[in-house]
Amino acid sequence: MKFVVLAAAIVIILVVLILSYIPPSPVSSTTSKSEDSIKTKRKKFTYSEVIEMTKNFQRALGEGGFGIVYHGYLNGSEEVAVKVELLLRVHHTNLVSLVGYCDERGHLALIYEYMSNVDLKHHLSGKHDVSILKWSTRLRIAIDAALGLEYLHIGCRPSMVHRDVKSTNILLDEQFTAKIADFGLSRSFQLGDESHISTVVAGTPGYLDPETGRLAEMSDVYSFGIVLLEMMTNQRVIDQNREKRHIVEWVALVLNRGDITKIMDPNLFGDYNSNSVWKALELAMSCANPSSEKRPSMSQVISVLKECLTSENLMRNKNQDHMDTDSSLEMTTSFDTEVVPHGLSTMSVLTLRTKVNMESLKKLLLVALIATSAIHLVQAQDQEGFISVDCGLSPNEVSPYIEPFTGLQFTTDTNFIQTGKIGRIQASLESRYRKSQTTLRYFPDGIRNCYNLTVNQGTNYLIRARAIYGNYDGLNIYPKFDLYIGPNFWVTIDLVTYVNGTWEEIIYIPKSNMLDVCLVKTGTSTPLISSLVLRPLANATYITQSGWLKTYIRVYLSDSNDVIRYPDDVYDRIWGSYFLPTWKKISTTLGVNSSSGFLPPQKALMTAATPANANASLAGVLEFPNEKLYLYLHFSEIQVLKANESREFEIFWNKKLVYNAYSPVYLQTKTIRNPSPVTCEGGECILEMIKTERSTLPPLLNAVEVFTVVEFPQPETDASDVVAIKNIKAIYGLARATWQGDPCVPRQFLWNGLNCNNTETSTPPRITSLNLSSSGLTGSISVVIQNLTHLEKLDLSNNNLTGEVPEFLANMKLLLFINLSKNNLNGLIPKALRDRENKGLKLIVDKNVDNCSSGSCTQKKKFPVVIVALAVSSIVVITVVMEMTNNFHRALGEGGFGVVYHGYLNGSEEVAVKLLSKSSVQGYKEFKAEVELLLRVHHINLVSLVGYCDESNHLALIYEYMSNGDLKHHLSGKHNGFVLSWSTRVQIAVDAALGLEYLHIGCRPSMVHRDVKSTNILLGEQFTAKMADFGLSRSFQIGDESHISTVVAGTPGYLDPEYYRTSRLAEKSDIYSFGIVLLEMITSQHAIDRTRVKHHITDWVVSLLSRGDITRIIDPNLQGNYNSRSVWRALELAMSCANPSSEKRPNMSQVVIDLKECLTTENSTRSEKDMSSHSSDIDRSMNFYTDVVPSAR
Repeated sequence: MKFVVLAAAIVIILVVLILSYIPPSPVSSTTSKSEDSIKTKRKKFTYSEVIEMTKNFQRALGEGGFGIVYHGYLNGSEEVAVKVELLLRVHHTNLVSLVGYCDERGHLALIYEYMSNVDLKHHLSGKHDVSILKWSTRLRIAIDAALGLEYLHIGCRPSMVHRDVKSTNILLDEQFTAKIADFGLSRSFQLGDESHISTVVAGTPGYLDPETGRLAEMSDVYSFGIVLLEMMTNQRVIDQNREKRHIVEWVALVLNRGDITKIMDPNLFGDYNSNSVWKALELAMSCANPSSEKRPSMSQVISVLKECLTSENLMRNKNQDHMDTDSSLEMTTSFDTEVVPHGLSTMSVLTLRTKVNMESLKKLLLVALIATSAIHLVQAQDQEGFISVDCGLSPNEVSPYIEPFTGLQFTTDTNFIQTGKIGRIQASLESRYRKSQTTLRYFPDGIRNCYNLTVNQGTNYLIRARAIYGNYDGLNIYPKFDLYIGPNFWVTIDLVTYVNGTWEEIIYIPKSNMLDVCLVKTGTSTPLISSLVLRPLANATYITQSGWLKTYIRVYLSDSNDVIRYPDDVYDRIWGSYFLPTWKKISTTLGVNSSSGFLPPQKALMTAATPANANASLAGVLEFPNEKLYLYLHFSEIQVLKANESREFEIFWNKKLVYNAYSPVYLQTKTIRNPSPVTCEGGECILEMIKTERSTLPPLLNAVEVFTVVEFPQPETDASDVVAIKNIKAIYGLARATWQGDPCVPRQFLWNGLNCNNTETSTPPRITSLNLSSSGLTGSISVVIQNLTHLEKLDLSNNNLTGEVPEFLANMKLLLFINLSKNNLNGLIPKALRDRENKGLKLIVDKNVDNCSSGSCTQKKKFPVVIVALAVSSIVVITVVMEMTNNFHRALGEGGFGVVYHGYLNGSEEVAVKLLSKSSVQGYKEFKAEVELLLRVHHINLVSLVGYCDESNHLALIYEYMSNGDLKHHLSGKHNGFVLSWSTRVQIAVDAALGLEYLHIGCRPSMVHRDVKSTNILLGEQFTAKMADFGLSRSFQIGDESHISTVVAGTPGYLDPEYYRTSRLAEKSDIYSFGIVLLEMITSQHAIDRTRVKHHITDWVVSLLSRGDITRIIDPNLQGNYNSRSVWRALELAMSCANPSSEKRPNMSQVVIDLKECLTTENSTRSEKDMSSHSSDIDRSMNFYTDVVPSAR
């Protein structure tokens, strides 16, 4: 029935918005409003007023599916375009505003703001009498349009799909600010719903999502990708005269031919940054991917477009600097980075009794390990069990492919990961790298992003991850991040130090048939990966007592420049060459028998090093920190010894004999290793080979491998639970960005909606709680859920599940709580489940009335209130208000406006009713201000107005109900002793900041809240924060620095001192108040406390900082459970916001960015060793940082 109504509404709009006269049918008269009544931003006009403003429809601006659009003047001055429901609800600076509308019997019209520069299509067509839009302007327009769509997708409730994104619907104002227009085909969908089935395909041919019939935000992303291609190419979306008629197919064809210059609009004359253009092209093709699952979100689109604009502006502003940087980069990347992991280039290895200067050795090793151009093309050999992933391979390129230099078969990474973006190293660098090293996948979004690979449980694998930055983004910002295997830290990738790229290897045995390799963001830079390979080894090799082996060095001793790898090494180990002038090289042309399990390559064994002085020992000093080591020494005699010659030597480790009287066998291989890990006392280890007295020849060594031990203390989540939760994810199509990697551990990456036990022990964690409430689930309750055998809590409420309640739930013996409410289930509750309920199981099915046997379910009181939930808030009479609150039965709280009561809308939807009391310090003026503001603005982080009552002396505001009260209540410790974690506090701060940012820059005119405080930040069921109480809010024009206010308003303690002193109202006044809220969240102190020596919270914090007493500032209820850097950063931000000078305060967008970084830092992970060392470093650094806090200067 809902769909029928919606479809009918769209048909009506399509017909009636054609400006024509339809003979009126009898209608009931409407009651006129008094001049004192509430005014909304969108005025309702009479038809005669429409005729007057358009001068009897004199000037037509254009025509669309709705009808003709006319030019007009409102009140003789304000230009408007006359062309309702969506525009009455949504409001954003990048959406065309509805000024008013006419709905007078048969005459229907919409009155929009006038956009003087028409639409994007018009400018791209070359028909406009203005200069060609330059590339930076096109990017700015794209960002504006993307911001408007992002607001529709995630800023509205319910979220909106535009359904007709195209270049003619992107309008441009006088300053070329872009705004999305034409919402006639738009539809809404609930947050969490991935899609909505639509029986009518709507949109414009060429822009229409090929995945037809399924309504989702990704449909808009596809259309936006087409618009991006239009902006880049200046080609028509569909052109029957082209070889490929659709623009996507045409671009793909030109790309396949390698003719990228033909893609770009020739009118730009090459005046653009190639990196910026390339990244935008990849983004456009990603948006226009035929599969919606592979398209980015609108937030990701904005992030990439801003990177494109940054690259373009850097080229224009710092052109000479970039030329110098590029030439420098070319010089430093003149060596192939194939050869070594980063450890090799910083280790003094096997020197002859002396240690080589670090910098000299680094240069020596780089030169010695160049991959020469003489590598021959090879045929693919047996690669059974090999996994070779080319990360970021473009979907337009062939996959799998054979890499010519090695014969290895590489495949795209699209089947192994669902997140990230594809990139390509700078074109000028590509010739220096192999094909699999020129592409990359980078991860600007999320903290942990994981590759999931199918492996053979119990097999010994060599795992190699390669990362090459190659200035893919044109920013010359080298990243640093962590790699994890499953839940355990593996290594830090440091491309700041190793600018040419690096690779890391580990030898690991998977505990199950699935392996997760995760990139974890640890700072502000973006993680990336170029390739990921797995090579199965012989199971008897590289076995240790504990831990796993991380490759530090692997070399064969020769003065050759060749790199040895597959197919010469059947395990695809990479061997660099190393040799010193004080050594003597011996070699053979004969084959060496290397049939032992380690199978070192023939080429590595056909040369060896001996001391040039035959009487000297062969010794080396290895520099290591306090790490456990394993050495693998590969020997083979490759000289034919005469009858009177012998080679015998002893092997010493730190002057302790480890192998006595060893004689290598001619053309036979032997590998000697230490059976247990060794450490280097004082950071130095000495490996020494000394010939015995009866030996006539000095020692030799053919090749050496050195590994450090990596401990993986955290057990992976129980394999059966992992399989079960991944099956649940697949069955219900849950596309959650955080649902990757291990579901339970590390704790900071716990999958949203899960809870687990044993996360801090040596026992594999088990999933104990599953919350999929409001997740858009359809179909029946899957039997797979019963495989979560340790489940204690199950919440499937507020979905669209159908069928009967399954009996298997009763067999889940540990279940204590089940919530199946707000679904479409039918039939009776199984008797076994009812029996479990009698024994203590909490079963909630009270909204599923048909599920209940007679009298078995709790019946809630139904209120006979009939209120239609329209896009615009409803006007409610006082009798209905009394009915919905059960005659003001339950008070939620009290403020300056009056008492707030709990109620039910339509008997089911919980609401909060704010009733203006006669003794209220606020009056009708503030009541009207709040109604009028909330009728105009709309954002997911602003409390929604459901309706209002304005009847005689009865004034009431009806809000959505926020079940977790306000922030102040939780910080006070009065909420049943529950303490908000630091990460939850930061997330609440981010939510509130996003709401304020919308008021400041997303509204037109912009708004100042004027009463930001912790009691005005309300919390929903999932602790989503929303700004409330807009009675004191004021608007100001964008560009205005401030506005003189005759009455200073706000709450003592939160009130901006500059505003109080000068009466100048500006957005920075909200920033000050928000800074005070941040300090409350950090300290859990009152804004003003007369019992403190320093009454005001800022003065109190400064006094403690000046004494260096940082520990007393942080809320003791947190018990130190936070990342010190995150808290410190938040404290600096809070003090910056609360700076007495408004000029030194950040804007709200900067606040949002800093808070997100705080959240990233809090959620980032590191090894326990890193954690402890970082913590001590930060604790020490904090003592020196006191002077730099803004308010403490």
